Amino acid sequence: MQTTATDVLEAYRKKNKAVRPPSDEKLRDAARHQLQRAASDKQLHEDDKPQAEDEGGSDGDTEDDDEGENRGKRRAPRNSKQNGKISAKTLRYYTGTWKAMLNTTKKRFRGYVVFTNPFPSTEDHMDEAMALISEVKAEFEADGRMFDPGRSVPSSWELNFG
Repeated sequence: MQTTATDVLEAYRKKNKAVRPPSDEKLRDAARHQLQRAASDKQLHEDDKPQAEDEGGSDGDTEDDDEGENRGKRRAPRNSKQNGKISAKTLRYYTGTWKAMLNTTKKRFRGYVVFTNPFPSTEDHMDEAMALISEVKAEFEADGRMFDPGRSVPSSWELNFG
């Protein structure tokens, strides 16, 4: 049996056209289309402005100021938790050394989750989490880092995480 060598590139080019850059005409059309769209978006935004803004009565606190190039388009609703209640069960409650200590503890607990128990439950593994908090706090104190006496990890954490 005799086999013949096939030029792979030649076989590919028989089936597929060679890649070419776009022609000058297509580039001009694309640029013209972009300019027309930008002009129409600008016109839409100017039509939506209230009359008070045109007269100089605006105080500069409009929401449209930060929309950038998405002007004239409706935004999706935002469901941010930033305005939610701040409680001792959230990291936002703590400041300074407490926050740094809790972030370090979170990193170590992630290691525990990865290497020891990928599916910890609150009821069964709260002891490990509390032991890590105590361990990291002791390390921070040994390093001479001072904790704000007004903020502490509440003992109620052991009870209810629902």
